[in-house]
Amino acid sequence: LYDALDAPTLPPEARKYLAVGDALFGLLRADDLIPHYRLSGSTKLGGRTLKSQWGTAITDELRALVDAGEFLIDMRSGTYQQLGKLKDAATVRVESVQEDGSRKVVSHFNKHYKGELARVLAFKGESVSTLEDAARVAQESGMSTELRGTELVLVV
Repeated sequence: LYDALDAPTLPPEARKYLAVGDALFGLLRADDLIPHYRLSGSTKLGGRTLKSQWGTAITDELRALVDAGEFLIDMRSGTYQQLGKLKDAATVRVESVQEDGSRKVVSHFNKHYKGELARVLAFKGESVSTLEDAARVAQESGMSTELRGTELVLVV
């Protein structure tokens, strides 16, 4: 995701639309500096899961963003969503079309495609205030999308 997003090359006005869910630091902005470390969202610290360590703090922070009028698309993996869920958030699913026309969830390149989407949306900033806006912006950039309730599906 980070490679496709390429946050350092985004102008500051685009970066302000991005937040990153981090197992150790919680919610961060794309240009927040943190030390290099390795800690998975499924790690236990002192015998406790990170979900129990964080409690409701991440969910509360996400709720505050939505309550302040921010439109939120949660692109975190399932493990990181568990650290702080927000039922009202839109999500992204990446699917590939198989030769027989069926669909399969993309696993390996999932983050890459989400990073590309995040980059495109960050450049549009305030003009993306609904899931429909996000789908339109993605389509204008050449991505194939579908809407399923509160889920934006990228079809690759």
